[in-house]
Amino acid sequence: ATVAGAPGRIVVRNLAPTALTVASATTAGQAGGDGGAIELASAGALSVAGSVTTSAGVASTGGAGSSAGAVTLQGSSVAAAAVSAAGGNASGAHLAGGAGGNVQLAATNGSVAVAAVT
Repeated sequence: ATVAGAPGRIVVRNLAPTALTVASATTAGQAGGDGGAIELASAGALSVAGSVTTSAGVASTGGAGSSAGAVTLQGSSVAAAAVSAAGGNASGAHLAGGAGGNVQLAATNGSVAVAAVT
């Protein structure tokens, strides 16, 4: 199968020195496609109540796995319940699974507190 289209992405940037609070953020690749990137950044504190998840789409029959998108969480301090950037499984023998996405967690003036990163 041929996959058309680029993965979507989520970008939220708070340039004011105030807190940015997000419930959750999720991207998922289309069938056979890569997951989209997620960037949440704040000049103040960043807090994610739920999870930040990017995942690959399901591989087509006999296809290799696709990759997850990258995740960037940045703020003066960063707190999140969970972060996941998982590549997809292949759908055939002797084929590679997709790569996990790069996860970057950065606090410019405080701590990083994330319960789970997968």
